Parts: sequence; C-alpha cells; structure tokens
Amino acid sequence: MPVFGPEKEDEFWLQGLPAQSRMFGLEECQPLTPDRWLNEGDTISIGNVTLQVLHCPGHTPGHVVFFDDRASC
Repeated sequence: MPVFGPEKEDEFWLQGLPAQSRMFGLEECQPLTPDRWLNEGDTISIGNVTLQVLHCPGHTPGHVVFFDDRASC
C-alpha cells in the first residue's frame, strides 16, 4: 500500500519522528519517506471515492485537506 505524505514542506515533521517517539516514551521509530508527496489540486482515490487535495497551511506549512465534491454542505 503506498504511503502519501502531505506537501513536501512538512517533511521536517517526518524527520522528527525519532525525537517525537522518545519524547512520548514510545519505542523509537525511524523517519520515512512517502511514496508520493501530495500537492494542491492532486486527487487520490480510496475505493470508489476520489478526493481533491487542497493546500491549507496553518497548523503546519504543508497542511492539506481533502475535498469530496460529491458532498453537499
């Protein structure tokens, strides 16, 4: 199963996984590199649902949200 990452601007969070896991008293985990970095306007499919990736910086520089244009809200 491929691993998707947020926008590349958030790579620093992934590189910080070893320190974060130690800080929370967990077994140290190693950083990972996603198979694919997501960008504004990309789409991903999960089953028969296709979601659009929207860049939404705020909590982190590369924060993304997923939009389902079938939703009527």
